[in-house]
Amino acid sequence: TRSVSAFLLNRSSDLALSATLPNYYDVADFLRVKEGLFAFDSSYRATPLTMKFFGLKDKIPYEDYKDLENNLVFEQVVKYLKKEKQVLVFVHSRMETINYAKELYRLAQVNGEEDLFRYEVKDKNEREYLKANNKVLQEIIPYGIGFHNAGLLRKDRTIVEKLFAKRSIKVL
Repeated sequence: TRSVSAFLLNRSSDLALSATLPNYYDVADFLRVKEGLFAFDSSYRATPLTMKFFGLKDKIPYEDYKDLENNLVFEQVVKYLKKEKQVLVFVHSRMETINYAKELYRLAQVNGEEDLFRYEVKDKNEREYLKANNKVLQEIIPYGIGFHNAGLLRKDRTIVEKLFAKRSIKVL
């Protein structure tokens, strides 16, 4: 199944949707979109995304699975940071964006990789993260890690976006 960004327009209710989802035709059908479905595959992206999938053969307790998943993702993040790349990690919920950001730094400390993640201050204005309303964001950004979700205030999302664009935040 391929994921694409889709824009749906339902003429009867003037509904628009922009999303990345593998079943955009099903969503269009559900919304009764007969015309006006525009789908854009990954060839339209300015920066290509790489997706990695990991499978497990054995059944394991959830706690063990979560640790295994966190460690697998951490290994991939470190691999790309060592190539001087930035990394986006997608998770399933707003709360998980916060929890995984904290877990990622914990794993960096445990594995002696803190310097690989560290926030790089390029100019004095980059201390704008101190203006963030979200206290966890204020705590985690100096370690080169941020999080972004719809639950953040617009001001905080803007701070994160600017710092990620400047490459000060290495993992989001």
